[in-house]
Amino acid sequence: MSSKHLLMMLVLVPCLASAKGNQGGYDAQYKACLRELGPISNGVVTACAEGISSKAKSEMNSLYATLHREYLVRFPDDADNLEKSQKTWLSYRTLHCAIAGRRVGSPMNSVCPMTLNIQRVKELRALSNGL
Repeated sequence: MSSKHLLMMLVLVPCLASAKGNQGGYDAQYKACLRELGPISNGVVTACAEGISSKAKSEMNSLYATLHREYLVRFPDDADNLEKSQKTWLSYRTLHCAIAGRRVGSPMNSVCPMTLNIQRVKELRALSNGL
């Protein structure tokens, strides 16, 4: 195994571990994709991460829209704060993942947003459970 592949594995394992606790099975889907498309390469990691990220982003957008509509009716001040927090989070995701991509390697351009999208889904689910 080359040092570049070893570095990638060292980077991916903590990212996946942080995503493991999600309830949507995104981690399992990502791992299944890696097995199906393997052997692991930058292209395989990117393809799988982008696919799972897209699914998580879709759920995130749905959860956000539902929460925002409900908050507009029941908690108008919180609706405004939810909107501001989502916009700030999107900016954070973009900037954080740009740094990760430059400093860790190009697969992080896909893995980082996937990981953060999964984390955000978990956060929005928690808010939804509070309704």
